[in-house]
Amino acid sequence: MKYSLAVLLLKMADQTDTPFDPEYAERFFTRAGQGTRNLVDFYLDVSHGQADLGDSEVFGWLDVPHTSDELAAYHQQVIDDETNRLNDENNALPDEQKLSPEKIAEKASETAHSRRRGKIKEWAREAAAAVKPEPVDLSRFVNFVAVFSAPLDYFGSTDGVVVNHNPPNEELNSVDLTGVAHEVGHGIRLHAFASRADVRRLWRLMGYHERL
Repeated sequence: MKYSLAVLLLKMADQTDTPFDPEYAERFFTRAGQGTRNLVDFYLDVSHGQADLGDSEVFGWLDVPHTSDELAAYHQQVIDDETNRLNDENNALPDEQKLSPEKIAEKASETAHSRRRGKIKEWAREAAAAVKPEPVDLSRFVNFVAVFSAPLDYFGSTDGVVVNHNPPNEELNSVDLTGVAHEVGHGIRLHAFASRADVRRLWRLMGYHERL
């Protein structure tokens, strides 16, 4: 089955360098690099040929008109707003049901973390929609992979995968096969392709602690 991805190469407004050219991304993510142990090769192997990512397409580099500081400010604002909301709710509860300050801080942080990641995916979609002369039609793809040019975040979900170039260590949480394959695995529900014989191998990948 075809599981094509829209690979969006993205630069934040304060991340102006491009660490590699689009041709490198095409060799890494698409059929252009098949046979070189790229992402397409990996998923064909681990899924016994069921997951073909070869028709993925690379777009960019695309500009994201936001900064890392803007994202940090958004994150902090959500923490503050959630803390105030939870405190108001807490004050209305009987003493035996009240949350501790530590629990309120934990809940506010969890909400802010989730919304921060949602904001990153929102900005990636907006960058795709702003492409001229034709926007990137993300509906043509199973999912998208937002590849940021500098450290920002690293996660996978069924409505967007986010990875980044990591100059201090290009083999960890960067555009490396282990890290990207792990997060894309969340994005395409990799476990659906695993036979019993693959369970140990799959958990090594999704557990993230062993290299391929």
